[in-house]
Amino acid sequence: MVKYMIGTIQTEDDESEPSRKQHHLELVSELAPFEHEYLLEALKTVNEFLQDSQLFMIATWNFRELTELIDSYLHNYIKKDFKAFVQKPIYINVNRAFLNFLSSIRSYLDFMERLLKKRYGEESAIFENFKTNCSTEYDSNFSYRFLYNLRHYAQHKGFPLGEIKWGQQPSSDNPSMVMFYLEVSIMRDEILNNFDWKNLDPILVHYR
Repeated sequence: MVKYMIGTIQTEDDESEPSRKQHHLELVSELAPFEHEYLLEALKTVNEFLQDSQLFMIATWNFRELTELIDSYLHNYIKKDFKAFVQKPIYINVNRAFLNFLSSIRSYLDFMERLLKKRYGEESAIFENFKTNCSTEYDSNFSYRFLYNLRHYAQHKGFPLGEIKWGQQPSSDNPSMVMFYLEVSIMRDEILNNFDWKNLDPILVHYR
C-alpha cells in the first residue's frame, strides 16, 4: 500500500461562485496508487471547470456591479451625499458598468465556442449541443436577443443607456411619506434610429 492520502474539499457555505471559493483539502485516509491517479484526474477536471467558468463569473460580477452601482447612487441621493455624482458622473459611470456587462456576455459566448471547438472538435456532439442551445435560447427569449444586439448597438452607435433620472415623490401607498427613485432607461426611439435590429424592430416599437 502506497501512502497517498484522500480527503474532502471544503468551501465557504455562503459563497456560490466556484472561482472565488476557498478550497481546503483535509487528509483522512490512505490511498492505493490507482485511487491516487483517479483523484488526480478528478482534481484536473475540477480545475479545468474552474478555469472554463472564469469568464462566466466575470459576467456575473459585472451584472452585480451594475446593480450595486445603481443602488449606491440612489442611497447617496437619499443621504444627500452628492460627492459620488461629482467624482464619477452617474450617466457615464452606469453606462460604463452596463457596457462591461454586455461585453462580458459576448466574450463568454465567443470563448466557449472557441474552447469547445478546439477541445472536442467542430463535429463533436458537445460542440453541436452548445450551438443548438445558444440558438434555442436566442430564438425563444426576447431578452437574450435584445441584449445580444444591444451590445452591437453600443459598440457601433453609442451608449446603451439613454436617460437616468432621480428624484422623490409622494408614496402611492401613503401620500404623507416620500418615495425616492432612480430610473435607468434605454431610449427606444433613439436605439431604433439607423440601426439594424435583425427583425426585432416590430417588437421594440411596442415597448414604451
